[in-house]
Amino acid sequence: MKILKNDVMFLISLIWLIFPLYYSIESGIKYFPLIATILMAICFLTSLYVKNKIVISAMWIYMCLYILATVYFSNVANVLCFMYLSSLINYKYEETNFKTFKNIVFIITTICLIFIISLKITTNFEKLVGLTMLSVCVFMHFSTRYAIIDRKNKEHILKQNEYINNLLAENERNRIGRDLHDTLGHIFAMLSLKSELSLKLLEKEKYAELNTELSEINTTTKKAMKDVRKIVHNISYITIKEELAISEKTLNLANINLEIVEKINVASLNPTLQSTLSMVIRESINNIIKHSEATFVKITITEESNFIIMLIEDNGKGFDKYKKLKNINSRIDTFGGSVEIESLKNPTIIKVTLSQERS
Repeated sequence: MKILKNDVMFLISLIWLIFPLYYSIESGIKYFPLIATILMAICFLTSLYVKNKIVISAMWIYMCLYILATVYFSNVANVLCFMYLSSLINYKYEETNFKTFKNIVFIITTICLIFIISLKITTNFEKLVGLTMLSVCVFMHFSTRYAIIDRKNKEHILKQNEYINNLLAENERNRIGRDLHDTLGHIFAMLSLKSELSLKLLEKEKYAELNTELSEINTTTKKAMKDVRKIVHNISYITIKEELAISEKTLNLANINLEIVEKINVASLNPTLQSTLSMVIRESINNIIKHSEATFVKITITEESNFIIMLIEDNGKGFDKYKKLKNINSRIDTFGGSVEIESLKNPTIIKVTLSQERS
């Protein structure tokens, strides 16, 4: 049986079993507590390494009965053995679902301890001490459980965001690669053929035709330069249609449904306005995925007078501070835009307004 580094604290905690043993012997019970405590230690140790569910369940029941028995027959302070069960559930098994066998038996044991302390213990002081210690143990147990759930949720979100970011980066690399291949591949092939033809015309001293070919090479290279500039520009510029398509795929990966309502022809908007709105959509979607815990998002784009209005709505938990819109506000401030929170939660609605004249 290999002892893992993480199991050292479990092993050290066994020293506290000396207290139920001491209390039992002090009360006049000699041999049975010793055997029961040794079995408790064996069950606790074995639970760290055994994989068989039936064996683990049997040992779990025994440990629960041991705690109930030591509290009932010996001393109310033995309620602290409750932490053995708590540490196994939280740190070893990390079972956060109340419907599992261990958690159900654990809850039943807790209820039984409350009854034993309330009914069996005669003095009010011992009752108060017992219930206080049990309350502290229960509080520590559920605090730890909440911390584990929170950590798991954060790890899940980090992995999900990492996967989404990698996918988006891969899609962008593929798009740039396709653009370069389709544009430059064709142009370089043409330049290669025309340069070979020019060399042959030069050998044959056909200068008029050579001049024509060189002019075409010059025109082609200028076109290639324009195409490359366009590709470079497109790396930072993306249309609203393209951004919405990416957002839909990204939200689907996060199990969030997206509804898009376009009351204007967004393709007709000028590139600057489209680029700005696309960045706002991207920032908003990232915030929703990372912080909102939403399952539904609705984006509405419409026009009022000479202003473009975009409403971003989600059914998440909302937020309390305006500073969370700081990034969005900084993006649209240059174009005389504004951001308003129309509803903080149930649903959360953000209204973005941009002037077509300033863009």
